Amino acid sequence: MIATPTQAFEVLSNAAPAALTTHADDQKVSDRYCFVPSTSLVHAAYGSGLVLNRATQINPTRGEKRGESAFSTHELEFIRPQDVSSFNAGVTPRVTIINGHAANTSVKIFAGIYRAICSNGLVIGAQEGFEQTRVRHVGNIDINELAEQIQGQTERAVQGVDISAKWSEIELTGDRLEQVTKKLVAAGAKARWGSWKDVPQAEQRCARDFTQPVRYGDNENNIWSVYNRAQESFITGVRRRRSITGHWNRKIRPVNDLHLKSKVNQALWTAAEEAYLAG
Repeated sequence: MIATPTQAFEVLSNAAPAALTTHADDQKVSDRYCFVPSTSLVHAAYGSGLVLNRATQINPTRGEKRGESAFSTHELEFIRPQDVSSFNAGVTPRVTIINGHAANTSVKIFAGIYRAICSNGLVIGAQEGFEQTRVRHVGNIDINELAEQIQGQTERAVQGVDISAKWSEIELTGDRLEQVTKKLVAAGAKARWGSWKDVPQAEQRCARDFTQPVRYGDNENNIWSVYNRAQESFITGVRRRRSITGHWNRKIRPVNDLHLKSKVNQALWTAAEEAYLAG
């Protein structure tokens, strides 16, 4: 945790320097573009009682210009200091802000959960009551309104922790375990690859492997644990996939694109929530 905005800016200068940029990429945006400084969003987050937990940035590929890193999409994750020790099982509510300073970018603010056991961020689905905030860089954008959205997403994140506790109480066995497993894998595959038919055949043959535990803390078969196993497999690529002969070979590639990561995360959360509501 980074205690003050000043300390946060020092961290961002290395982890996500685009967050400190003071103007947009003038060569790639129109006159309608409205620049939203991430530094103002950081101040708004700290004003809501949040502190920076970590930051990442998508840097330009080889074919792009070297200077474009100053406008790259970046992701800032915030948590409340009091939540670190007050919630059980290493689960902490978090708020994530995604921003960028080039064309076709938008400000996204959404609630999630940080899970210490795997240093992994879980994004709460976009079902009713948990919609994410998305603001295009067009027109007049009020930073105060974005600050209110940050506060609202903070409250949703706390609710998300309560939901995860309820999921932990629902044990899955037999056919019900099989149904929830298939539902999660189908949702994750559709979000990541487009549709189940587009999923590589190796992944289709070992769909159940996506929800197999990789650590002791995830070996229970309740909705929360099964969801976490699927999320980690689809996002971080910890799961190895099988070859045609059934042998393990290389790992599935991790999701590095910030927008795709958010999309897969939300799809999995929504699928788990539907499984919980189905009883």
